Amino acid sequence: MNCKVDEDVAAEALRRIEELALCSDSLPSITRLFETPAMNRARETLQEWFLDAGLEISVDQVGNLIGRWPESSGGAGTLAIGSHFDTVPDAGKYDGVAGIVLGLAAVTQIRREGLTLPFNLEIVAFAEEEGTRFQSGYLGSTCYGGIFDAALLDRMDEQEITLRDVLTARGTDCDRWIKEQQPRKDLLAYLEAHIEQGPVLEHKAMHLGVVTGIAGQSRAIITFTGMAGHAGTTPMQMRRDALTGAAAFITEAETLATRTEGLVATVGTLSILPGATNVIPGHASLTLDLRHGKDEVRHKAIRHLKEFSEDLAHNRNLDLEWRGTHDSPAVRCDASIQTELCAIVRDLQGEAPELASGAGHDAVPLSAVAPVGMLFIRCKDGLSHHPGEYASPEDLRTGITALTEFLRRRAV
Repeated sequence: MNCKVDEDVAAEALRRIEELALCSDSLPSITRLFETPAMNRARETLQEWFLDAGLEISVDQVGNLIGRWPESSGGAGTLAIGSHFDTVPDAGKYDGVAGIVLGLAAVTQIRREGLTLPFNLEIVAFAEEEGTRFQSGYLGSTCYGGIFDAALLDRMDEQEITLRDVLTARGTDCDRWIKEQQPRKDLLAYLEAHIEQGPVLEHKAMHLGVVTGIAGQSRAIITFTGMAGHAGTTPMQMRRDALTGAAAFITEAETLATRTEGLVATVGTLSILPGATNVIPGHASLTLDLRHGKDEVRHKAIRHLKEFSEDLAHNRNLDLEWRGTHDSPAVRCDASIQTELCAIVRDLQGEAPELASGAGHDAVPLSAVAPVGMLFIRCKDGLSHHPGEYASPEDLRTGITALTEFLRRRAV
């Protein structure tokens, strides 16, 4: 096996990760939400790099940047490699971005070697995966796959701007796009390299792991509405306290996840109104993120929490609104891609750990239109969605080598 990747190619990839970290609306931390100035700067930067690599570039209806290798022999479909370049608020440098930059480095390497591929190759930088701004992830990859849900166009952000408004402002004819979109039939496979966002590889002292599948995920916004009142004059038994109702729900979600193997439940935001020290909260809205590797377990948990919230609201004399914002099934990675990645990783480090992913990835929606495979890269302490997120240069270089070898094995 030729494990060589030119040192300058790897070094450039590492520099590029650092450069993209400067594309932020909240420096010195990293915040790059969908269709914000920071995202536009990041897209422009990536576009320059794609052009430098000799790729033909295009930007689609939601702002995905697509770099196509024009020297491939054509005809036999398209292999896509990519990840996302949006972030959560106060994010780390590597989540999503590493997969784009490492994929670009692998293409640069095989082009240097004068190799030709018997299919088309696209490097894709997805404009949205996290779901932060419109409370629904995978806007980028569903558009790329031709399976975008038109109902999402009416979603509003915190400023009550709809997704349709945002896309129209960037020049997208939403009605025409939705009418004309078709599921991609030319995709041979989608491959994504991503930091693990967990501690397993660090525990095993391994650079890389191969992903077997991705947990299903449900998200919802749950709102309890009661009656605001004076904190000193309203007796406890007469209160309609929305926050205590929300607190009881949060406790039940944690209890359910703790007693259900493999289930994780997160309440990531909580909004309270009117928000004064001496006023009983009349309104409490929270987000729920629920995940499990088996859809039937996740669906059972959602049903339980819905019923619990309804009983809770009734018993506390509160109004309840439950709005589901996202639901994605558990996904199995393609067996043949897994086998090949395992062989490559085993050659590189002697062992190929196989891991399930609890985090969602763009491979989830794209699995509906193509076989998918994922490579995990070790990250320090398993930390992600945090400024302390870190992947070592050695681990990243090993990731480039694995992606390069995956392409080499397909060259003609």
